Amino acid sequence: MKKFNKVFVAGTFDFLHIGHQYLLWTAANSAEKLVVIVARDENVLKIKGKRPHFSGKERMDRISREFLPNAEIKLGGKSLDEFFQTLKNEKPDAIFLGYDQRLQFPAKLLEDLGIEIVRVEAFHPKFFKSSYFK
Repeated sequence: MKKFNKVFVAGTFDFLHIGHQYLLWTAANSAEKLVVIVARDENVLKIKGKRPHFSGKERMDRISREFLPNAEIKLGGKSLDEFFQTLKNEKPDAIFLGYDQRLQFPAKLLEDLGIEIVRVEAFHPKFFKSSYFK
């Protein structure tokens, strides 16, 4: 896999499971620096129609216990505009997405910023998919 200087991974990461770990480890191994953006509770509610089981801080703490020595873990912005401002400021080379993760905006916006989208293959999706955990 191509090596990047800086990559972003963004998500809810509620009930962190091996599928999430696979995404995080793949991104970390593909970059000098990994930035993990954990969605705020209110944004999870907007996007998924329900609140996460764990708070943003709890989800960030859980990710921090993974072996990701090159990672910086941040709580996401309050709006999509804040997210794009973070992208403009941080200038990642790529955003890594899970196999079933949907962008909440047109991919062209990332292309215009020169940010590559890397879709990570599924890791046993029948067993390790967040929607199976209620």
